Amino acid sequence: MKSIRFASIVGLIFTCLTVTLSTSCKKATNPNASIEIPELKLKNGQTIRTIIETLSEGGTMQILGSAQAGNGEMFIQRVRVFDMTKNKDHFVYDIQKNDSVASLMWKKQDIPSETKSTLIGRPITAVKKDGQWVLQLTEGNASPKQMEEIKTFEAHANRGWHPRGPVKIGDSWTFEPKFISHIIHKDLENVEAIGTLTLLAVEDGNAAISVKIKGGGTQVDEKGSISKADIDLTGSAIYSLETGLEIALDMKGHVTSGVQHTNGEIKAVRLPLVIKDRKKILD
Repeated sequence: MKSIRFASIVGLIFTCLTVTLSTSCKKATNPNASIEIPELKLKNGQTIRTIIETLSEGGTMQILGSAQAGNGEMFIQRVRVFDMTKNKDHFVYDIQKNDSVASLMWKKQDIPSETKSTLIGRPITAVKKDGQWVLQLTEGNASPKQMEEIKTFEAHANRGWHPRGPVKIGDSWTFEPKFISHIIHKDLENVEAIGTLTLLAVEDGNAAISVKIKGGGTQVDEKGSISKADIDLTGSAIYSLETGLEIALDMKGHVTSGVQHTNGEIKAVRLPLVIKDRKKILD
């Protein structure tokens, strides 16, 4: 596998983001030329390793209007490590880690929590049906917790990361950011978000792409309580035009959610997020 000049392409991304497509960015030979963003190119037996870290430091929770009123500080870290191996017309997932740790400092008490993956040692088969990836345990039936975890990997697989045709520098296209919005689905089931990608530059067979995710929603339950949520993330991605692999993704922003109960209690949570996603093809 050819090595990627990370320092060069990362520098390219930040220069482009700062100067907004300035002439200092090394673009394609013809800036007006269209390029194809290819699908993943893997041979049978090849494996992709993905490492995703989601970190929230300095998160806050506030409750007003009840005996529970107060302010708290939150910390959340989630790490996913998984391999995807190409096998003829499908992929096999090997989940190595999908763990999270969290703590809430509430009224001078540290309340920790921790979750572990339910899929360690349980291979998952991914098959494309009607243009969508469908994931299920390779053997046996999934428990409700395993099914819930599988759905998060399925959402990641079905982002729709590719444009629907050739694109030029400056062109934008949308994708499905459910792999982000699931973070607050527990607070707001109908949360909606729109992801936008924009091609910034091309150098040495790698594409620099900006990423934006915005969305949220409001819902009222049968008791009249009102829930609200908001997502606002921006960042950049490095994409290999040779392998069709998204080499790196870096994003930051915030997720907020809140609920106003009919009894007057208001609960609000704000989580600053930093997301790092690294992929590589194993030899």
